[in-house]
Amino acid sequence: MGWLRDLMTAATPPVRSFDALATGVLNHPQWPKGSRLKQRSLSALLSKIDRGIELDWLIDRIEVQHIVADLLGCALTSVQQGLGQQIVAAAEQARRVRFDDARFAKPLDLTSESLPPGLPLRAQRPASWKHLWWHAPAGSGRSLLGRWLQARGLARFEIVQDGSTAQRLLQDAGEPLFIEITGTVEADLALQPLPELSCCIASDALPTGDHWEIQRSPTASEYLPELSRWLGQRLPLDGNFDPQRAVQWLQQAAPPAWLDRFAVSLGLLGLIDEFGVEKLTGKSLENVAFAYVTEKLRAALEQGNREAQWLQNNGFEALVGLTQRALLETGVPWGTARSEAEWVALVPPEFQQSVDAQWVKGVLSKSVSSAAAKEVERALGKLQPGAFRIVHALQSAAILRAENNGALSLAPHWLAQVLQESAWAKIAAGSVLEWGEALLQPPTAARMIATLTERFANEDWDAIEEVIELDAVSNPAYVAVIEACFRAAGLFLLQGGQLPSELLHSLYEEQRDLAVQIGEHALPRPRIGFPQTVTGTELLHSGFFHLAAWAVSAELPEHGAARSPVLHPFAERKVDPRLPQVLVSIERALQSVTEQESRLKLQTVTCSLLGKLTEHFNTSIGADGEPHPLEWPALVVRELQQGGLTEHWFARLCRTPYLLPSVRTLCEQHKIDWAQAAQQLWQQWRHEREEYGLQLVCNNASALWPFAPADVLLDALLVVPATERSAAYRVLTEAQWIQLQTELPQAGAALLMDTALWEIAPLELALTWLEIPAAAPQLDRIMPQLWQRDLAKSLGKFEVFLRDFNVSAQRNMVEHWLRLWPMAHSAVLVGKLRVAVLKTGAPLALVDAAREFLHRQISSRVTGWREGYELLNELERRVQRFSGT
Repeated sequence: MGWLRDLMTAATPPVRSFDALATGVLNHPQWPKGSRLKQRSLSALLSKIDRGIELDWLIDRIEVQHIVADLLGCALTSVQQGLGQQIVAAAEQARRVRFDDARFAKPLDLTSESLPPGLPLRAQRPASWKHLWWHAPAGSGRSLLGRWLQARGLARFEIVQDGSTAQRLLQDAGEPLFIEITGTVEADLALQPLPELSCCIASDALPTGDHWEIQRSPTASEYLPELSRWLGQRLPLDGNFDPQRAVQWLQQAAPPAWLDRFAVSLGLLGLIDEFGVEKLTGKSLENVAFAYVTEKLRAALEQGNREAQWLQNNGFEALVGLTQRALLETGVPWGTARSEAEWVALVPPEFQQSVDAQWVKGVLSKSVSSAAAKEVERALGKLQPGAFRIVHALQSAAILRAENNGALSLAPHWLAQVLQESAWAKIAAGSVLEWGEALLQPPTAARMIATLTERFANEDWDAIEEVIELDAVSNPAYVAVIEACFRAAGLFLLQGGQLPSELLHSLYEEQRDLAVQIGEHALPRPRIGFPQTVTGTELLHSGFFHLAAWAVSAELPEHGAARSPVLHPFAERKVDPRLPQVLVSIERALQSVTEQESRLKLQTVTCSLLGKLTEHFNTSIGADGEPHPLEWPALVVRELQQGGLTEHWFARLCRTPYLLPSVRTLCEQHKIDWAQAAQQLWQQWRHEREEYGLQLVCNNASALWPFAPADVLLDALLVVPATERSAAYRVLTEAQWIQLQTELPQAGAALLMDTALWEIAPLELALTWLEIPAAAPQLDRIMPQLWQRDLAKSLGKFEVFLRDFNVSAQRNMVEHWLRLWPMAHSAVLVGKLRVAVLKTGAPLALVDAAREFLHRQISSRVTGWREGYELLNELERRVQRFSGT
């Protein structure tokens, strides 16, 4: 019970319900006569106040506090004290976050602790925002980040349902603003903030217009080990969690794309803590999910939820059916929170019929014996409970969880992901014609196209053979199947696949007849269009439709297929004036792909295809004969083939650094040695040295830094911003590190100040750089970093310094070493010191440094401190004899 319910129970006579209390308040003589508040609304409001919600309503109305106190027969201070306790509790709740999917973890204090790994750093720093758009699908941690910003006073946090509401907030030029959009952003709505407003939007959709800088979430490979260690530090020491084994199991059990979602990774790590790796090893995630659902429903049954009894055996099947209906019928992304009524409507028809158990028991209680009634009750427990009761049982099992706005979302996120895959497997197993309705929903249509592409790779052409026999034009579901096959065929061809020419020709003819062209100068479009802002549906972008058409066109004969200058340009002799529009559409489609590796692959095959089309026409297909940027990689490669890269084309690459991976792939296809090509790029960069081409280098570290010539390397590293150097260090070759070894003492002082250099450079080299005078101011920071990398190698270097202690530089090293060495590993140094400090003629400075170190070790009481005490005791006796005391 809440605080208000306690006062109601203690009243004389007790007030039994909020309805009764609301009626009494409204009928009280002091209640304002002009108020329009109804009894039902006030009852609901009092119930929320009892739970610590909407307290401000009662806080701001002292007269209502008097009325409540009068009705309950208590002092006004009792009501105000209850309110005060709820305010404190609400503040505490706002300050601390519990992780439902890792329930044994210590709560996160938003005001004093950093956020866990997996959330983009840029979004955490409002000072760096201008107009930032975080592409954050559900489960990316966007609410957690928003609450953290608000708790620290860094930004105002707002959660809205749609883009229109967000647009109204963007017109307020106040404090930094973080907006989470949980619903849809209209495809034609270009959100535009006031120029002076600093803001960040977190949304499942991508923005339209050029007002926004796009921020994407880090991938699992960037944060998963760190997240596992972070969680391990927040869990009880006597639990099942081993951070390293947890990551190993996850990487084997879950597809990489799943783990890119912060909430999925955290939830699976929490699952490992709850059950242990041993119980999960060897089981598929579907089996794990089945066991998880069964366990949660069993717990709900123990808590008195009778519906969970039937669901224990059938719950997972019901959830998969529910998921399948959500994917096929709603058009709403699966991760979206829904109202209770919407969840009830999604329960499959076969699970919606039920018997009213209470009615049956009431009837039979008057006509059968008690023994028979018990048998009937046991039988009723085995009957399915009906749609509403199924949803209620799922809530009791915490599989459906209420969010702040009252909507219910399926949890944990990893379970939602497994259910989606299981439901998809059922959809994909259906016939081609059964796919029709699924293809009318954007999220499922994109998945269908990917599935078709996989089938084509296995030389399974059944879908095409079946669909071209249909009279499809009158049925939108059939049309969707044809157009999906056409897109999939184009993507398959772009990947280097081959389709039977007759089937390809027939598919093209079907698509050409279905294409819609509205206006003489308009582009032909697919008959079934799709919104362009729904995450996961990038392949449905109109630009990819045209790209698929061009890939098909490249495989069709120039004669014998129906003409279409846009869809079949390889059959034309002149460039159609609409082709530049297609290039713009294709470029936008490529930019919409969120996964970087997929985007680069699609970009590269597109550039290769455009190179063939340019050769076909013997001219550019860009506007006014000017090559479109997507044509540039093929033209750069042509220049390299003809003897060298000119400054003109180097300048163009610098303006479009994202195209360099395509240039590299095309070089490999044309048997051009990339090392030589990269060195040509470096020679061009040399002429403008400081800024020209800097972005090209920063955005393509792995493609360029390993080939930086010796006479450019150090200068280039010094010019690159410090934040970008770590990417360069990670890909330098052994020869380049040796080159730096010779240059750092004379000209590399600025690099020696770079923390990343010491973290990434080969340890053997880094240990020798400690003696460079320019490194001296950094020793306190640098040396612990090196020890963490390899304690044994670091210890070997210490022995060298110890041996040469009389040299001033080495003496300085030893003194730093002893002062900074971690006490947890102090025992290994005691043995090294013993020989050096007890030998005859040991320098007094060394003895004093050793005494200081040993005293610190003993004070810390770490492992090996007793051996340290023995050595210190011996040294103290020698010092006393030497001093004569």
